[in-house]
Order: sequence, then structure tokens, then C-alpha cells
Amino acid sequence: MLIKATYLNSDDLGAYIASAEGGLRESMASKVHSSHRFGGSAGVKQVANVDAGKDAGVEDLTTIKDTDSARLRRLIEAGRANPAQLGWIEVTQPDHDFASVGVGAMIDWECDISVSEFSAMMSMHDQIDRFSKIIEPAKRLGLDLGGIPDRNELQSMASMLKAIKPSLVLIGEDDDTEWRVAGSIDKRWALQGAEFDGFVRIIAKVIRRIDEGQQRSLLKLPGWNISREQRRKMERQFKADSSNSIMLNGPALMVDYLAIYS
Repeated sequence: MLIKATYLNSDDLGAYIASAEGGLRESMASKVHSSHRFGGSAGVKQVANVDAGKDAGVEDLTTIKDTDSARLRRLIEAGRANPAQLGWIEVTQPDHDFASVGVGAMIDWECDISVSEFSAMMSMHDQIDRFSKIIEPAKRLGLDLGGIPDRNELQSMASMLKAIKPSLVLIGEDDDTEWRVAGSIDKRWALQGAEFDGFVRIIAKVIRRIDEGQQRSLLKLPGWNISREQRRKMERQFKADSSNSIMLNGPALMVDYLAIYS
């Protein structure tokens, strides 16, 4: 299996593979034995030849440093080989497989991934700040700005977004099911310049289940540098938006992404 990861949390991977293998490898060594034959023959009155040759064995020792890609490959192989022991679910029929999935399970799923609308909006604090500065001039020109927050509200929102350093929330879904997964990623472990858009394979740990008819705020995902008061204020502001993009509606799973790869 050749793996190209656009996201791989190295710290979590080390913990998972150590648990699966009973420790953490630093390197792997392999030996190759080769033979070289040395010898000759002695003639006895041209009637018989005596072969005096022998084999001399040579061992070549190769040491290979363990890598995150190799660890991920071994973890996937171990999970698929021992799903009950490792709590591993290789998702092939989402409606069936997700119906009974519980918190703590590791899901292995090919899906269409994208940045959530809410997360994209949260990362636009510079644009919001610039937009707030043209509100008053636009009103003086007689433009209809009905439904758009005033300058003070926009500047307040932009300042808050800069302060909390919003996480990047990724949504995984597939046309064959209503189920979705959502999780925030730590940008330290993302491949530089990676675009999270399109079909990939994800490895992720389930941290919360949201059944049909239920919903959960994306701000409750891990990774947000935000107080409870700030979270509630933002939820009120975003709930006023007709798309209500801050809420994750069931059926869905909140997850902690370990790897996103192709």
C-alpha cells in the first residue's frame, strides 16, 4: 500500500501504533545472506577429480528508520486484520456500519471531504474587517443593506475571530448515505498547501454520535480557543443566519481525524 497523506497527526499516530504493537519502533533491521564459492580441483592420474570448493557466507545488514507513513500503513493493516480487538470499522456500507458505531471506535472510510461553510466563514476575519469599513459609505450612497450587521457588530466579530484563531473544520460525506462526519484538524499536521476537497480516505476516532433529529454546534469540537461565553454569543449570531451553518445535524459523527490520505 502506497500512502500519500495530506493530513497525519504524528503524535496521535505514535500513541495508537505503540498500543497496537506493544511499543514504538525507532528503526527496523533486515539481514540478507549471500554465498560466494571458492575452490579448485586436484587431478589423480587423470582418472578422477576431487572438488575442494566450499561456500563462504556473507551477511548484509540493512537498517531502515521507521516513518509516519510506514506506521500508518501498519496501523491500517492491524486494524483491518483485528477489527474487534482494535475497535476498527472499515466502512463499506455507511448506513449499516454507522448505525451501531459507538464513541471510541476508529472509522476507516472513503468519502468526499470539504471545508465546512461555517469554518470558511470563520477564517474570513480580515475580509469581515475590511467589509465593515465600507458599511457607512454604502449607506450614504443609498444601497440596500437590509439584514447585514452594522459596522460595530462586524468589527466586533472580526476582532473575536482573530483572537480565537479558528480551527479548520472538515466535513466528510458520500452520496450513498445521509450520514456525515465532522472534525477539526490541527494545522501543524497538514501538508503545506493541501486542499481538502474531493474523495479521500479518512482514519478518525469517533468522539460523539448525533442521531437523526438531533444537532450539535461545531464550536463544541476540540481545538477551539474559545470561552463558553464566546461560544454562546457566536452560536446566537450564526443561528440567525438562514443556513444555520454552525450546527451539525444528525445523523452524523463528530470525529478526531488521525489521517486523511489518498
